[in-house]
Amino acid sequence: MPRPTANLPASFRKLMLLASLCLLSACASVGDYGYPPAGSTVPSQTSRQDLVGEVRNVDHGNRRFLVQEHNGGRADIVYDERTRLVYQGRQQAVAGLEPGDRVRVLASRDGGLWRAEDIEVLQDARSGGGSGDGYGMERRGAISYVDTRTREIRYTEGGYTGGEQRVGYDSRTLVEYRGQRYPIDALERGDLVRISLRQGDRGWIADRILVEVSARER
Repeated sequence: MPRPTANLPASFRKLMLLASLCLLSACASVGDYGYPPAGSTVPSQTSRQDLVGEVRNVDHGNRRFLVQEHNGGRADIVYDERTRLVYQGRQQAVAGLEPGDRVRVLASRDGGLWRAEDIEVLQDARSGGGSGDGYGMERRGAISYVDTRTREIRYTEGGYTGGEQRVGYDSRTLVEYRGQRYPIDALERGDLVRISLRQGDRGWIADRILVEVSARER
């Protein structure tokens, strides 16, 4: 059976061929620009939300703090020079943030961390009073050094004064992490801890050290 275009003039057949090639070229262009190249990752939308809870530990040296949220979760948060902190309607330095402060943090997701945009201090730890477990005092901070010779623990605590704090320990001092007990020398620089204190012969002594976040997890 003869093809329908067999009896058409040669010049007309050439025009039809050119038109077909143009259509194919146009389709290829739409396909190239209409979809991302193979293997590419489409960026996900950044999530922003309010995180409300109590500051548990601060590491101002690395511009980082940990919040125990009211819903039971924990948020590891970083900040930078653009982060604003407001307390009682006045802007304050973020370096004044300390354990025990109740805060509302507007933060955006940044990989495995949250990045703080705005921090509102709802209640200052110093106005809310301290906590304890029957021995009278409790401290939170990051371990900086354990001196087994002088039996002294050094840790960094937040606050407007900042600086390194020291507390002694003895044979009765307990170190706990995830329900297990460990020797004092198992503590590592950067461990985020809660220290319950008792009065000893040479002042306040660490009675129980609860490791809340191991330095190796951060």
